[in-house]
Amino acid sequence: MARRKVTQADIEAAAAAPLKYFSHDAHLADSTACRRFIRRCGPDGYGRYMRLLERLATEEGHVIDVLDTESQYLLADELWFGDNLGALGQFLKDLSECELIQMFGDGAIKSPVVDEAALYFGKCRASAALGGRARKEGSENA
Repeated sequence: MARRKVTQADIEAAAAAPLKYFSHDAHLADSTACRRFIRRCGPDGYGRYMRLLERLATEEGHVIDVLDTESQYLLADELWFGDNLGALGQFLKDLSECELIQMFGDGAIKSPVVDEAALYFGKCRASAALGGRARKEGSENA
């Protein structure tokens, strides 16, 4: 009996699930986009960016909604801005201008770094669901 092949839809559906961890390029800070961002926001900004990536990785669909004020305050707290929504807004604008995040008119924030990691794990999850290669012992994302 022939096994069903993993489709792109299978991968994308599996990729939308929250990640327990995500991998990123060990030289992310050396990319031109990150170097531009670090010049604007310094090492504290880079740390906040890493925290934002962690937060995106744990969300269903890897999207954070910041359309309403309450959501903005929650994200400001997560990124150590306190009640300073102006600083949060400038931070997100800088990330977007450096092409490290994508901001959409509906208030959604996404990151290509997290999306790439999610697709990798989505492929692993979708293959495993069809009886593909056995999971590696102790793997939490697979």
